[in-house]
Amino acid sequence: MNPKVFGKSSSVSEDRSETFSSITASVPFQSGTCGKINAEVFISQEKEDRGGIIIRITGDDSQAFIPFAKNIEGGIELHMAGDAESEALVDLLRGVLSSLNNNYHQSGESSQLA
Repeated sequence: MNPKVFGKSSSVSEDRSETFSSITASVPFQSGTCGKINAEVFISQEKEDRGGIIIRITGDDSQAFIPFAKNIEGGIELHMAGDAESEALVDLLRGVLSSLNNNYHQSGESSQLA
């Protein structure tokens, strides 16, 4: 089941809309440990204030570090420990973000990055 876009502001804190899976990608790494970092992008099925995007980032079940989001006032921090893991995460985000375009919410198509 796809996650719903969650809206949070000073006056709103709620699930906003259903999503479809738009992009999936993985980047392997090997150093003192090995594994891969994965991303899946979910796009809202609605537009305007009910539109939105979710970027899910996961690690595999290896002994490597996994991505971690920390809530801070006004947003989040994305943490990734380990040199190899961090490099893979940056490569993954670069690929995922560059594949999105201004009309991402209108396409309704799925793609997979190599």
